[in-house]
Amino acid sequence: MEDENGKPRRFCEDRYAFSLGLPELSKRMIEQNYFCWDSIDRNRAMNYAVIDVAPGRVRELADGAHQVIFFYLYPCKQSEADVNLMITSCYVREVTFSHVKRRYNMQTLLRTCLYKGKRLP
Repeated sequence: MEDENGKPRRFCEDRYAFSLGLPELSKRMIEQNYFCWDSIDRNRAMNYAVIDVAPGRVRELADGAHQVIFFYLYPCKQSEADVNLMITSCYVREVTFSHVKRRYNMQTLLRTCLYKGKRLP
């Protein structure tokens, strides 16, 4: 199996099993107002949230490996929702919190997307 750049890929049963819980996780991110950060990778901006630490314990975050979820938001054109949350990836990543310039919370991002009517980021 190859990715869109022709690099070899292999199926990971653990990541697949974890992905089955993403709908519930995305709901929890909104309900519990998770903190989010901007990330720029290969000139593409993306939001990410650390999901292995409860939102109420965000001040206890330590540098190191964390399970993170990458996503973007965009206005919904159908009547069933105001904003769509598109998850692009989820994996363990080294995070250095002292390098993070600004922290957002999920509900602020949702409101900004809704009222400005544009994709975030």
